[in-house]
Amino acid sequence: MASRLLTCVTCGTRLSHNSPKSLQHLCQASSVITKSRAQFTRDATTLDATTIPSVALSTGGKRSSKITVVLLPDIRVSEETVAKNEGDRLYLKHKFESCSTVKQVQKLLQNADLKDGLSLEATVIALYTITKLQMQKSPQDRTLLHQDFFKGLCRKIVNNTGHLSTPAFILSLESANMFNMSAADYLQSALIAECTLRVTRGEFDISELFQVGKFLGHIQQDLPILEQIAEDVAEKWEEVDDKNIAGLYGFLVALPRVPNELRSMLVQKTMSVTPRLSPHDLSAVAKSLTRLQGNVNSLSVFLRLARFAYKYVPRYTDAELCDVLDAYIHFGHHDWSLTKALEQCVPNRVFTMHPSAVSKVMDYFSAKRVLSKPIFDAVAESFVYNAESFSPEEIASQIVPYGQLNYLPPNAYRFSEKVEELLMARFHLFPLEMMVNMLYSFACVGRIPLNFVNRVCSPYAEMQLEGVSGTMDKEIHKKLTQLMLAVELECPQFQTQRLMKKFSQPLDPQVPTPRFFEHPTMYILQQSLTNVLGGRQYLRHNVMLPSGYIADFEVQLDKEGHVLSYNNGYLNETEEAVDKRIVVCALFPHHFCMDTHHLLGRQVMKMRHLKLLGYQVVQVPYFEFGVLKTDQTRGKYIHQKLFPTTYKFSW
Repeated sequence: MASRLLTCVTCGTRLSHNSPKSLQHLCQASSVITKSRAQFTRDATTLDATTIPSVALSTGGKRSSKITVVLLPDIRVSEETVAKNEGDRLYLKHKFESCSTVKQVQKLLQNADLKDGLSLEATVIALYTITKLQMQKSPQDRTLLHQDFFKGLCRKIVNNTGHLSTPAFILSLESANMFNMSAADYLQSALIAECTLRVTRGEFDISELFQVGKFLGHIQQDLPILEQIAEDVAEKWEEVDDKNIAGLYGFLVALPRVPNELRSMLVQKTMSVTPRLSPHDLSAVAKSLTRLQGNVNSLSVFLRLARFAYKYVPRYTDAELCDVLDAYIHFGHHDWSLTKALEQCVPNRVFTMHPSAVSKVMDYFSAKRVLSKPIFDAVAESFVYNAESFSPEEIASQIVPYGQLNYLPPNAYRFSEKVEELLMARFHLFPLEMMVNMLYSFACVGRIPLNFVNRVCSPYAEMQLEGVSGTMDKEIHKKLTQLMLAVELECPQFQTQRLMKKFSQPLDPQVPTPRFFEHPTMYILQQSLTNVLGGRQYLRHNVMLPSGYIADFEVQLDKEGHVLSYNNGYLNETEEAVDKRIVVCALFPHHFCMDTHHLLGRQVMKMRHLKLLGYQVVQVPYFEFGVLKTDQTRGKYIHQKLFPTTYKFSW
């Protein structure tokens, strides 16, 4: 049988084939597999290879069997083409991300250059951009989702879901996941169906499985395909490493329940890859852990992350820093290494940080009772210059810690003046609960903005705070009552309005009497007071004073300095016989800033008010009384505290 010769018109290659099988040709000149352009010649006859046809060739006047011509692209050229397409996609995405309004997106889509070759990619990226822009608006302003322009983009994607590349498909899923797209629920259905097919065919790698599973789980948690994805992840577990473990946690958050087979492997894998995590991945894992509590051993994993989290503080973006600090607050963990890292980084970049990041830093120090003077000073300085652009929540988050931790920055006058200016201009934007917290914070440090007291301490404000339920939050009511007491005692010339309902609960946490002496220090302190006073009948414990404050111990003296006795908690003498009242307050570590002797603002205000009410306040801090080991040394210490001008020769 004679050889059958073909010549490729595109590259001029001559092919020889002697069998009736398919003929494969690697075309060196064709950059894209375009079957309508492929042509072959035999003698003077030109044969077009369209849709991979069967070509009948004649040899020696006899008709031969058919030969199927299959075109194969050049590998080098194909990679260049893929790179070019990927570059075009990234360029297009960058162009759309630069749009700040939907009209700019529409104008960009009308550009003729974007309609050639990348129309489907442009549609996907445009939908993502529009969805992202709409998410920045309030739900009432998202009217575009019901317009024909938006629906047209969705229909185009629905009609071409099978032709979407993997990155474009995942981007479409992310757009559908951003919020409940009720105006285009058919898009979600089409994407879920296509995703089921692609997962079944195994078209996604491990990282893409994580992204697809995360978005599907957020759209609908009871999808059967999620179980298939979890099984595929378990089969490909060896492919999980430090580069994609953050995606794994994002996928697990979207699941209603973490599969048992993944729990133990997840903790072990995280422990091993944590030292190699990038700052972005570490913050993403920390954020996911706050939502996975109960499904995995989140605390042990977080403690492992905390050993490395502080090292990346200078490299975190503002959003990543917020995620890490959120995890610290959520798990109730404090690390002095993190505090030192923040003290070195935050003062230098506080003027350029996003206000939400600064607020999160202050929330962290407030929650852990950590007084960092360098950071508090820098935040106060930044607040004076940048507070005009802050939201009410950000303003409150940056103000409240100063009163809670009892600290006034060096620029306290300008700081207070700026706060009063903001409250005067934007009072109607602050919720009443937030306003009460801010005014209470200033009252703790003795700086009460009197211009705003009557706006929150009034029957009208009380009704607003109670709402429809008719009950006010106990903590807010305590702060309101204590704020009114502060105004009466510290600013007696200022007239405040009265609340309709008098608050009868104590202003301090009151421990039930049977549990009062469970703490060893309280029992030892009572024994020392009893020895000094001469008997237990001269002492009352866990006393609620008329002002609402709780006194750990109370001693009353007559005009001659003699201690008056009690009978079943009541004085044996009349009230007229009492000339002096002594209040003993035991101070424990939770009354101070962490690892310091700096009292919290609530305690400082309590001591100040008790003194203004006429009590002699005796403070017994744990770091002084706890180091005394004998009854004699404790007796001398208590005697000196109660009667500093009286000397007793021996104990």
